Amino acid sequence: MSSQPRTNNSGEKSEFTDNLNLFRQIEFFSGIPVEVMKLFALLCRRTTYGPGDIIFSQGDDDGCSYYIIEGSAKLVLENNGKELDIRQYGPEAFFGVVSMLTPIVKHFSLKATEQTTGVVMTRK
Repeated sequence: MSSQPRTNNSGEKSEFTDNLNLFRQIEFFSGIPVEVMKLFALLCRRTTYGPGDIIFSQGDDDGCSYYIIEGSAKLVLENNGKELDIRQYGPEAFFGVVSMLTPIVKHFSLKATEQTTGVVMTRK
């Protein structure tokens, strides 16, 4: 097996290969067989958010987990019309695992604080 990354017709590394390499670095996936990891890499999607975009909303059950590739986002609690900042996430942050595994309502919202690119994995 070649250690060279697969490329598309233009010579660029494929998104599938990039996603697979990301999953290999995430501790949550460390015990998962590579064939299952390949399935996640194939089925996940990359999404880009602009500053202020809502990635997920408090009260939703989106069935997703998220990995930030670049950019940043803040976790906020919406309470009585006010927004409280809870935590800032940057590159390599992985969260929402429980939502990917079982139905659960999000207790917070996540908003991009700058141009942010991430990988979204769904329960389905």
